[in-house]
Amino acid sequence: MNVELYPNLFDEIIDRGHMVGNHGYEHLSGWKLSVDRYKRNVERGAEISGSNIFRPPYGQIGYRQYQSIKEMHQVMMWSVMLGDFVEDKEVEQRMRKVNNSLSSADIIVLHDNLRHFQTMREMFYKLEV
Repeated sequence: MNVELYPNLFDEIIDRGHMVGNHGYEHLSGWKLSVDRYKRNVERGAEISGSNIFRPPYGQIGYRQYQSIKEMHQVMMWSVMLGDFVEDKEVEQRMRKVNNSLSSADIIVLHDNLRHFQTMREMFYKLEV
């Protein structure tokens, strides 16, 4: 988990007043896991991050998985997926569409992936929130 790899960055994020969530200890697809394994993964991520807010990787969580964690964890989905991982050159066009429909209540997904860092950075700085 990135919190273990970059504890100083995690502390800085907290010190700046940001809310953190748990994305599971491993970035696992809920549709490929047993309920027990899914729950253990969520709980380990919560233990390390100190957060009971959980956003399922890929947005994949089954009904039984949800039932097994809902008492201890607030499951939170996103409302805007910018697609910073998409290999195209239409960033400007996509960001115009996104900005036309954004509200201050939206939860926006961006990825901390070196492969797509430039696209993510460009999109981040074009957000109009």
